[in-house]
Amino acid sequence: MAHKGLMANSRFFRDTNVYALPPTQGYYNPLFFHTLLMNKAVALSNLSTSIKDLKASLDHFWVADNFLKQYRKSIFRKQDQLLIARWINQAIVGNRKRGVINVCKELYRKTQQKKYLEQAFYFMERGNASYLMSSLAEANAKKFAGIPPKFLKQELSLRKSIAKYQNLASVETKSALQDSLIKYNQLYEKLIHRLEQKYPKYAQLKFDTKQINIAQVKKHMKHGEALLTYVLSSKKNSHVLLITKKTTQLLSLPFTSKLNNYITPYYNELQSEARLQPFAQASHRLYQVLFQPLEKHLEDIHKLIIVAPYLESTPFEALVTKLPPKSLGDDFNRLDYLGNRFQISYHYSATLWHHSQLEVEAKPQKLNLVAFAPFSGGEGSTHRTKRGLGLNLPESKVEVSSIFNLCKANKLIAEVSLSSTATKERFIQQIKQSNIIHVASHSEANRRNSGLAKIRFAGCGNGPDLSGCLLASEVYNLELNADLLVLSSCESGVGKLVEGEGVFSLARSFLYAGARNIVFSLWEVDDAYTRELMVAFYKQFLGKKSINYTKALQVAQQKLVQQGVHPKHWAGIVMIGK
Repeated sequence: MAHKGLMANSRFFRDTNVYALPPTQGYYNPLFFHTLLMNKAVALSNLSTSIKDLKASLDHFWVADNFLKQYRKSIFRKQDQLLIARWINQAIVGNRKRGVINVCKELYRKTQQKKYLEQAFYFMERGNASYLMSSLAEANAKKFAGIPPKFLKQELSLRKSIAKYQNLASVETKSALQDSLIKYNQLYEKLIHRLEQKYPKYAQLKFDTKQINIAQVKKHMKHGEALLTYVLSSKKNSHVLLITKKTTQLLSLPFTSKLNNYITPYYNELQSEARLQPFAQASHRLYQVLFQPLEKHLEDIHKLIIVAPYLESTPFEALVTKLPPKSLGDDFNRLDYLGNRFQISYHYSATLWHHSQLEVEAKPQKLNLVAFAPFSGGEGSTHRTKRGLGLNLPESKVEVSSIFNLCKANKLIAEVSLSSTATKERFIQQIKQSNIIHVASHSEANRRNSGLAKIRFAGCGNGPDLSGCLLASEVYNLELNADLLVLSSCESGVGKLVEGEGVFSLARSFLYAGARNIVFSLWEVDDAYTRELMVAFYKQFLGKKSINYTKALQVAQQKLVQQGVHPKHWAGIVMIGK
């Protein structure tokens, strides 16, 4: 049926051979074409487990992938780009018995040809943050395509207007707002089309979302490191591609059709500061599903890079690897946490992780560190080192002042803005010239409209006036060259979960803006414990030639673990980066 449907939906395709591949042009309806291709790929994989049928199925998945690459060039709107991301994800996971990863795994099992592992990795990467990848490629194209400044200013102005009216239209339903949004979107599409026609290099770079291969991953990995790329399905088939310096393995996870039944209790027990036994039970059950099947392959590993968009709000650090005896009481420091054994960082895709490993041409930076604590209390003041709800967060003043003193002790140039001097305008001005950016403030997620997630600066209270707040939609229009950004605030990694993309959060917006490594929070964090963790974190690397942010965060977390602090207060501070 799917094959006949492809013939009916095409002006050119008339081959009745069920194994024949349709062309990616000449179809009448793109959505129908892609749906039929997917149905046919799945049907071929279900015909039998013969190598012939599995190869035919894989060939059709490749045609579908090529079609989506071509189709993406014809669309501009974010919602259409995200629809493509969802289509890609459905191809990988499989909406029936087999997705493309299952097909690759079965072909590798039957043939032992490593090209099928490589193809599995390719499709996994295609399903990880493809919209973010394309957005970064477009931003890169604007920088290096020789576009005159006047057009770049016009493009930025239109993007700001679109963001403004999107935010307004999400809280008000006035037709005038919708009309303005439509107008600016149309103007933006016309400008982009004109740039593509007039500057061919822009069009070329814009769609250059080349993914890395397994060999490139291994080249930038060190001994003792492992990259884990998860593909999780609500059906029966979930997988992890495990890459180390020497090995590549595609492993199956246990039956995960009710994965949320494991994730939700773990998350809830963390949030509610549950007593030791119920927390350990929930944590260990999730560990058995997500990680225990990998243990025997990680004996010589001490550092994990986890790529799992669906699990971005699930900290692996607090997974309990061994159930404690009931006599343990509430001695949380005696639990066997995964974070005791491994340094752990996360990323949206292996390709983006790889980019963070590359040597970046450093621009001369005026400051080593800039820090902001707008709700530190007291009079506004600025300190500067020299080389040779109740909205107040009293611990934030201690936090940034301690970091300032660490910089001073290490003869680093730093600037700390407290209270009324920690304004949004000052932040935007200073981040352009600092290698490390630290924000100790209030932030708020928005699961309905990710563009309205915000960081509060001086002058931004609890009322409707957002003029003193920095919105995520505004962050996308900033330009950073920071090696490290620390968002020491609540929910800076929380947002709307989008299929195939992960969580649209403040952290994600800063990654797009140019921050290479980001420390952020997954939920509301305690002021005092956060201060203690952050100061311990900076002590590990400020002034040192060899910087390992992941190790520094592990050491800081372990300091709280050893004190018996509940994991709610340390496991929610995680890192994206190298």
